[in-house]
Amino acid sequence: MSRASGVKAAIHASADVRAIKPSGDCLFECFAEAFALHKIDLLKEQSVVAELGDDACTALRRTAAAAVDVGAMEQFQMCHAAGLSDFNFMKKCHTLDDLRAAMLVSGRAKVGWRLPR
Repeated sequence: MSRASGVKAAIHASADVRAIKPSGDCLFECFAEAFALHKIDLLKEQSVVAELGDDACTALRRTAAAAVDVGAMEQFQMCHAAGLSDFNFMKKCHTLDDLRAAMLVSGRAKVGWRLPR
């Protein structure tokens, strides 16, 4: 049984299953692909924050960054303080703007981010 068939069987649905390669941006790529399958142009959606030249994945990243608030930052700081390695980036985030800047860095870049000067 293929992986797609296994997923369809597990959720008891006739879903369209697409493979998304791990990229550092795969969560945003999954959402972009899901909307594209339904022929929804994310860049034209009113609630999506997009700048000229953004692709759907970048626009979703920008939308998520814009939505981060103090409460989310506190939760991220708590996860970092607890030693969760996925939150190591928080050692560079001292303000809400720092966190938002970190979120704007594409995971596809595979480079560390730096605070804006």
